Amino acid sequence: MKTLCTVVAVLAVAGFVILKYFHIDLKVGTNDTRRIARSPFVEKHLEKPLPEFTLKDMTGKTIRSQDLVGKRVHLNFWSTSCKPCIEEFVELNRLKAQYASDYVFLALAPDDSSRVSRTLRTHALRYQVIPNAGAYLHELGVDAYPKNFFVDSHGLIRRITGGSQKELDGLTLVNSNYRSYKKILDAIE
Repeated sequence: MKTLCTVVAVLAVAGFVILKYFHIDLKVGTNDTRRIARSPFVEKHLEKPLPEFTLKDMTGKTIRSQDLVGKRVHLNFWSTSCKPCIEEFVELNRLKAQYASDYVFLALAPDDSSRVSRTLRTHALRYQVIPNAGAYLHELGVDAYPKNFFVDSHGLIRRITGGSQKELDGLTLVNSNYRSYKKILDAIE
């Protein structure tokens, strides 16, 4: 019995320390605030400037992060071998249709342009698609797909979704991706 009480006490103290030192208050929409733990990836990027890049899209056009300052940006990180990435194309296309005049929509893939092209022939994605972005994604620390950065007009990363898109800055989502993303886009200046 003493051992059980000791274990419970240690766990309670450890839980308190984790919540005290590793938490944020997350504002999802206008009134939805929740406490969550930050992952190292989120800690590295959330509320920080988007790291600079110069990449080429599928048409050969150069895209530079510096050219995006002053615009709100949705960056989708995906891979041709990622089934959940491809499954979310429908929702991403809905977002693009609704917010095309308010946001720049970029989809970065580590895969080469021929693999990306083959995937896009059977699964339409209406974002500006950037293949061969593996080095940049590695620099960011993207180790699982899909991931999304929502960047404000000042170039700061305001929201991050990850994994199966059921996670926002570490918070488990219950809404559809589209509804969750819509809330995020509506809240970012």
